[in-house]
Amino acid sequence: MKAIIYVGHGSSVEERNEQFIQFTNQIIKQVRCLIQEPAFLELATPTITNAIDTCVEKGATEITVVPILLLPGIHVSEDIPLEISKGKKQHPELIINYAKPLGSDGVIVEMIRNRVVERDVFKELKKAVLLVSHGSRNQQAVEEFEQLAIACKNEISNQYDVYTAYLKMTVPSLEEQLDNLKIYNYQEIYVVPHFLFSGGFEKEIEEVTQSYQKQMPNTSIIHCEPTGFDHTLIPLIVKRINQT
Repeated sequence: MKAIIYVGHGSSVEERNEQFIQFTNQIIKQVRCLIQEPAFLELATPTITNAIDTCVEKGATEITVVPILLLPGIHVSEDIPLEISKGKKQHPELIINYAKPLGSDGVIVEMIRNRVVERDVFKELKKAVLLVSHGSRNQQAVEEFEQLAIACKNEISNQYDVYTAYLKMTVPSLEEQLDNLKIYNYQEIYVVPHFLFSGGFEKEIEEVTQSYQKQMPNTSIIHCEPTGFDHTLIPLIVKRINQT
């Protein structure tokens, strides 16, 4: 019997964990599979190994693990596979498949476009979009984010220029990119946090951009909603399951 485990990052803030559970409940309603369980990589339960145990107890012989994560960073390439291997040792007869993260699919591109458009009032101004990610020591994650930016540029290039910035471990940093953008005299810069959860990283972005707003009085730096747990992600997640 087949089963699916949906893996979120996990948070010390219970409200965010509940948000993930509610989102996975929406997915479960649209996926034909008798056994479907949520799990968290860290900071919350059930863990991935907990979920594997639960699936086996319910009769699963084959499990697809689906990372509900935006990019193929260290969590996707190392941390989740490590937890899967622990589950495999406990249940050596079990077949475990591993799906791709959400990545730079057109669904994500459309979500980002919508985040910008819902804040854009003055259509005729010179404008830029600044996509901000966490950053990663995994080069594949960086390349995927840059591909996403290119896809966004192709989608909205007639209205906006598109740039990227990172909070940690990767260049350009948010500060470096904002320094670069000063010379172009954009009238508006739309900042899109590429995160599923709002919270600490979003506040960090706002603190930096508020400082730069004072340095760029002729430019409006406009904060957009983060990518977030949007219902439009569900068909993409189903696609990732089917691709596995």
